[in-house]
Amino acid sequence: MSAGIRLSLELLSKQAMAYRLAPWTRKIVVPSLSGVGDTVVDRTRQRILDIIEVLHRQGAPSLHAPSEALQVVGSEDTAEHVPMDADDACLFVASCALSIGIPCRFVARRYNRSWTVRLGYEVTGRWETIDCTRQSADRIPDEEIVGEELRG
Repeated sequence: MSAGIRLSLELLSKQAMAYRLAPWTRKIVVPSLSGVGDTVVDRTRQRILDIIEVLHRQGAPSLHAPSEALQVVGSEDTAEHVPMDADDACLFVASCALSIGIPCRFVARRYNRSWTVRLGYEVTGRWETIDCTRQSADRIPDEEIVGEELRG
């Protein structure tokens, strides 16, 4: 089972590294950066939260569609809302975070018999993990598999 999970994390990592260079990541990230915070930790956390806010407010572009479809992200009025799961949400946030130099990694967590993915990001040498879907309570996972570190 864990071999399949590891393969999924590798695929997400490859996609995030490719998407970090896509024009839509900068279109989304640059206007959303508030830069609020007194420390590097505060500013990095706030940037991740800003990207997640854009994701939930505007919806994500279809990450599996041709590049023309990625141009739908703009204002709240024109954004195409695409159903997404935890993989899609983490891929979106990781791609945007990597585009501005925030190191990331995908983290698979098993709760009972169900697997889900979370996003880890580095802040001053420490890794923090966040649920990009905003759906989970803080529960201790039964198992965790950490993917490779990605640096933009």
